[in-house]
Amino acid sequence: MKPNVTMHHAGGNAAAAVSANSSIVVSNSSQSFYTFAGAGRDVNGTEGVLCDLWQYDLEIEQARWISGVQDPAPASVMGTIGVEAEGNRPGGRGAPLFCKGADGMFYLYGGDGMTANAGLGYLASLDDLWRFNPITKKWACLIAPSSVAGVNAVPGSAGVEGPTVKPGSRSNGAMFATAGYLWLFGGNFTGTSGTTLKQSSDLYRYNLATGEWAYMAGPTNGNTNGVYGVMGTPDVANYPGGRNGPGIFVTYDNKFWLFGGLGYAETGGSGRLGDLWMFDPALGANGEWTWLNGSKVTSTFAAYGITGDYDSGAVPGALSRRCGTWIKNDILYFFGGFGRAGSGSDSRLNAMWGYDFAQNKFAYLAGTQATNDPGTWGTKGTPDVGNVASAREYVNTCLAPDGLLWLGFGFGYQSSGTTGQLNDLWTFNTDTLEWCWQFGDDGINQIPVVPGALHVGDPTNKPSS
Repeated sequence: MKPNVTMHHAGGNAAAAVSANSSIVVSNSSQSFYTFAGAGRDVNGTEGVLCDLWQYDLEIEQARWISGVQDPAPASVMGTIGVEAEGNRPGGRGAPLFCKGADGMFYLYGGDGMTANAGLGYLASLDDLWRFNPITKKWACLIAPSSVAGVNAVPGSAGVEGPTVKPGSRSNGAMFATAGYLWLFGGNFTGTSGTTLKQSSDLYRYNLATGEWAYMAGPTNGNTNGVYGVMGTPDVANYPGGRNGPGIFVTYDNKFWLFGGLGYAETGGSGRLGDLWMFDPALGANGEWTWLNGSKVTSTFAAYGITGDYDSGAVPGALSRRCGTWIKNDILYFFGGFGRAGSGSDSRLNAMWGYDFAQNKFAYLAGTQATNDPGTWGTKGTPDVGNVASAREYVNTCLAPDGLLWLGFGFGYQSSGTTGQLNDLWTFNTDTLEWCWQFGDDGINQIPVVPGALHVGDPTNKPSS
């Protein structure tokens, strides 16, 4: 699928549906993106946690099965720690933390899944770290998983790296990268003691050169309310409340940007959040958080303002479960997720928003202001301002070199209004506001699998659902 605004491609084979908890990393220079399976269906249609990694080449319209196996609940193959090898692979898992590093490598931490260690031949909360090299197409295990589930965090002193410091087992949090470092924030973990899962708000940094962690900021034992401080003012005392499944987590201008999730606001218990935070690692001794926008209470509704107008007071409602995100021309675009529209209860969404970093303002741009919307699919391959992708969560995205926003997969609505795992791909043109259903099915839970040969692209290849 060549990402071109004038393209009207209606051919090609659809990929089978990809898990709602899949992770995705993007390589714009090669017009490709990668997706790591998560929870889904194997070659026989059996549901489980998968470990197959796929590359989608948007220029030649082909999918390649890159690594992993086509089986449910496969164990990790770690090989020699720190060394890439053809047969290495993370075990099947859902809700891992993931990001693209400043070095161009792809990194994956934890999640809920399978390992090869004694005592963990079952679904467990993980604490392993993996690196994928998109050039060699090989995995290296950087930190082996522990031999027990639900490993507690060991923070040590703030800002001090050490061989015993570790963030512990966690899933459904946020991962960022700066030159030479990986950063982990939030998610589900067991804190520094006990076995009860909590929503965390601690921040850890991993040094890629030394292979050591440092605890950097935030409460260490979970389920804590946030300290918001003064809106727009950084402070060493500020931190977001504990949360999992943030709606947005991106890196821009060497800072980390975080919106929403399920967790703790300034007071009260856990709920859906609608707050925007920025972490600047260059401030103070260990970096500082700033509450920039949004609300410091839970379950807030969206205010849509005037479509396309950043000066109309628009602000999204509470959001979680990973919206689709893109950064283009210093604007953060985001789509979908699970949360609040202008009224009603928490639901799946299909609104497209913009956030202007320089102005610290939001604008509602396109999509619907409804909830649980099945979309308007139109004719495959034909852009139309009347089309819109269906409401969904855990959205996978790619910014193509020509500026088109690609999105797809996730868990949401087929055209008839039933929910399930999706296998469609769409483009959105930020200039014309036209959506285009490019390929895939308008149904859910697609089972056909044609993995093809490892590393070989073919128009008939289809990843499992």
